[in-house]
Amino acid sequence: MDARTIDPTHERMVSLRNDELARMSGAARLCVTRGLLWLTLDRQPDDHMLRPGDRFTLPRGAHALLQGLAADTRVLVVEPAPSALQRAARTLQVAMLRVAGATP
Repeated sequence: MDARTIDPTHERMVSLRNDELARMSGAARLCVTRGLLWLTLDRQPDDHMLRPGDRFTLPRGAHALLQGLAADTRVLVVEPAPSALQRAARTLQVAMLRVAGATP
């Protein structure tokens, strides 16, 4: 079964049908709002079953596989990972503050 890819750099609601698979990489905080979600992380022995109201934080660099276990499972990405452009802008901002003698 093919898995679609979810981009966590944008805050959004993800809907998964029963038995639908999705992959997600990068730091993000997830909140299940409907249905039942199975989640596993690469190189981690434990799987996670999340119900409405449950939250899960994907660590930076994590690769996760998600599966909807109900007809209409919904997951909100509540704290998306910053995009490469956002990280570069923050790095530049910190460098400019240091040159100006301020602390970030």
